[in-house]
Amino acid sequence: MGSDLEQAPPPGALAEQITYAKYLAASNLLPKDLRDQPANLLLILGHAQALGIHPTAAIQGIAIINGKPTLSAQLMAGLARARGHKLRVEADNQTAIAKLIRADDPDYEHVFTFDMADAERAGLTSSTNWQKYPQAMLRARATSGIIRAACPEALAGITHTPDELEPGIIIDGDTGEVI
Repeated sequence: MGSDLEQAPPPGALAEQITYAKYLAASNLLPKDLRDQPANLLLILGHAQALGIHPTAAIQGIAIINGKPTLSAQLMAGLARARGHKLRVEADNQTAIAKLIRADDPDYEHVFTFDMADAERAGLTSSTNWQKYPQAMLRARATSGIIRAACPEALAGITHTPDELEPGIIIDGDTGEVI
């Protein structure tokens, strides 16, 4: 494995990314925390590069919460699947069960369950998201839990979803995006 200097973008690439971030920051289509914030966009672009995803996927799927990058559960699932792992999540309003089979270990099934009792113990059930979208929230917790446990390398060190770092954050129940 090479040094960090070998992993860094070529000198001209950073200047191009800065210019790109400045122009993009003016868009009113960006999530509110990125509008008029080219430095924040540049950070997201760096995470996109580390994760091997398109910048627009990173803009929609990465949120910075209390100074830490987080990934939506949907982006985590996409990253795991893009690396060839098989992921299945079943959920109802009481329980979510996530199952993952790694591409390099197809004979072992990883299983992670998250239920309303877990949410209650964690103090999550009083939030608006959990009251309005219990199935979606359980699914997201089971998804992030199984991926952290079974294929953390797919996350490039970004291990949490936005609501795990800030439980009161508002997340769209249909898209999983931070509102």
